[in-house]
Amino acid sequence: MAKELENFLSSLEPKWEDPTEFEWLKEARIPSLERKIKYSPSNRTNY
Repeated sequence: MAKELENFLSSLEPKWEDPTEFEWLKEARIPSLERKIKYSPSNRTNY
């Protein structure tokens, strides 16, 4: 079973992704993420 899986995986052709697939995200603007967070002691996280 393991050898069959190994043979199957080695027989697969590589799949290349489109490098420009997410270029549109560079232009996207999310207003809630663009607001600056003002420093406040209450913003701190204690671990």
